[in-house]
Amino acid sequence: MKKFLSIALILLLAVSVLCLAGCQKGGNASGDVKGAEEPVKVSNTVDITYSFGKGNFTVSVPKNEDGSPKYVFVEEKPEGISKSASFYLVTDTAMLGFLTSGMSYNTSKDYKEKFGETKATFDGYLEFIDSELFNKSYLPGLEQFEINGRKALRYFNRAGGGGDYEYYGYFYLVGVDDIYPGSRAEIVANYKVEERPKEVQEFDQETLDIINSLRITPVEAE
Repeated sequence: MKKFLSIALILLLAVSVLCLAGCQKGGNASGDVKGAEEPVKVSNTVDITYSFGKGNFTVSVPKNEDGSPKYVFVEEKPEGISKSASFYLVTDTAMLGFLTSGMSYNTSKDYKEKFGETKATFDGYLEFIDSELFNKSYLPGLEQFEINGRKALRYFNRAGGGGDYEYYGYFYLVGVDDIYPGSRAEIVANYKVEERPKEVQEFDQETLDIINSLRITPVEAE
């Protein structure tokens, strides 16, 4: 009887050990990988910056295999762009000009009668173009949105009249009251084509990504 109990006890212990080993193995197989490193996300873009007066203009552009930017800011005006700017970025499909310009919408007699004496701000400009004082045909195709937290708008950049137009692309206006009081930032965005289209076209995704990556920040005081 004692011998039978000893054998039963040995068998019970063996089953317990096997079960414990199987449970541990099963736990590992189920994907218990605590401490495993997250996969590193590799960016396909690189930031480039142009310092202009009190502000830094930064955009993200595609990068080459060696990590260098595919495009860089230049000061030479590209041939065919519709408006002069302070500096430029030329891509495979677009020409982008960057500048700032003063706002004078608040100086007319009609404006002062409706809104009073005010300082020129981008919010004030948006209020003005939304009022009956403004002829909205001056901003065809107007859209309002934000670019990295800054209020912005865009409208068609075109030439011609009477329904017969040639389209250069778009004008973008961006609020920068905190850096350039009384002024706004502009992007002259032109298609890079030999013949301008007769109908407006959306830019390719690369160009849109570059424009929408724009960050305008104050130049840090030395």
